[in-house]
Amino acid sequence: ALRQREARADLAERQVVLSNEFSGQRVVISTDGGRIRMREGGQRGRKRKSGRRRYRTPWREPKLVTAYLVDKKGRKKRDALPVYDGTLEDADAAFKILATELKLRGAAQAKEIVLVADGARWIWNRADELARFLGIDPSRIVKVADFYHAVEHLSDIADLRAGWSDHQRKRWVRRMRRKLRNGKVDDVIEEANGFCVGRNAKKILKEVNYFADRREFMQYADFARRGIPLGSGGVESAIRRVVNLRLKGPSIFWRKGNAECMLHLRSYLKAGRWDELMRRVMHRSPDGKPAASALSQAA
Repeated sequence: ALRQREARADLAERQVVLSNEFSGQRVVISTDGGRIRMREGGQRGRKRKSGRRRYRTPWREPKLVTAYLVDKKGRKKRDALPVYDGTLEDADAAFKILATELKLRGAAQAKEIVLVADGARWIWNRADELARFLGIDPSRIVKVADFYHAVEHLSDIADLRAGWSDHQRKRWVRRMRRKLRNGKVDDVIEEANGFCVGRNAKKILKEVNYFADRREFMQYADFARRGIPLGSGGVESAIRRVVNLRLKGPSIFWRKGNAECMLHLRSYLKAGRWDELMRRVMHRSPDGKPAASALSQAA
């Protein structure tokens, strides 16, 4: 299956389109990271009374990419299967997987592509590159900073306000949340800037810069009018189903190669695309058809 994933990437590089699944559709794409523990690089601790030793190893971040279709009101289409995939490699590898699936499924002819993410810079920095790979104008990719993560940053600002009671903090967050939802991100920035005094000034300024750097991605009132999703719940749900419920847990450690295989297989299973994946494996072709037809199409 992983060999066929690489073969699909080669086809995408050659500008091959295998289907029109995303053509004329509104496609929402997103990516996020989970947490799993690896068997490599660990350290054994002291013996317990049972005679066993503790095993300590750093956490690793598997990156998951998703794509799904929405209707004109921004609601997820229930009759259309999502696309999930994941990797333990770096951000470039995750981006390559996402770009490949969009290209092969006809996203260059999509009505609209919406990128929703939690604000990580590695995601936004590759949006224009994605547009070039698909051969479309970068303006056709609408970038949305996840609204609910933005609200969490409002809470972080309130928590840094010395002398405020819990009631004052909650009241301020509710008021700023309404402003943010109504597209008044500049008002939020201006008011929060006034808090940049005292011992927590630098920490508050860091939170303010989160909003200032993503101002153009926070036009939530306009996004809502256009039926554009405001949250990245789709990819967070996928992280839970693909990663947390299978690869993460007490006393679970993975070899890198095994984890990469499980991420790929589990992604397709939970996306409802298991048969699609198995056809690729059985026919040893990137499009799931007999190898001769795939080669003729690529030619």
